[in-house]
Amino acid sequence: MVVDYKYEIITEVMGRRVYEEVFSKTLLALAEHSVSSVSMMLGWAWFNADNERMWKPFSVPLSQVKRTVEDLQAEAQVDGNNTGSFGNDDVYLELSVPAIEMNFCHERDVHLWFNEESSLVFDLVAILESASSKLFRKVDGRAID
Repeated sequence: MVVDYKYEIITEVMGRRVYEEVFSKTLLALAEHSVSSVSMMLGWAWFNADNERMWKPFSVPLSQVKRTVEDLQAEAQVDGNNTGSFGNDDVYLELSVPAIEMNFCHERDVHLWFNEESSLVFDLVAILESASSKLFRKVDGRAID
């Protein structure tokens, strides 16, 4: 979330069902690669701009990521500010080893950042390729496609 990544891959905008499937498949891939927890961060526009939890990473066991998103959505709706919706607001997932970050973006596309290729990166890219007819690729911030 502070790392300057060498590579970025971005999907096209997806329908809600496909977007949610990509999220589920991503969590399964992380589990298959023995990831036990992730750093999560809420970005644009959970709760409101003044909420102290926005833009601050917090650790979540991988098995609780989906539930955490659901609980945060419910909390945002109860607060009455009508913000905090997966697919309409950013959810970041970050791993430190290997250094990988994903943003399930408020525009309903997915961003994947990494520094080195790995079997996990290959699996994540395969998930994105299966959901998006075109992937946009960048190296050191410059488009390569």
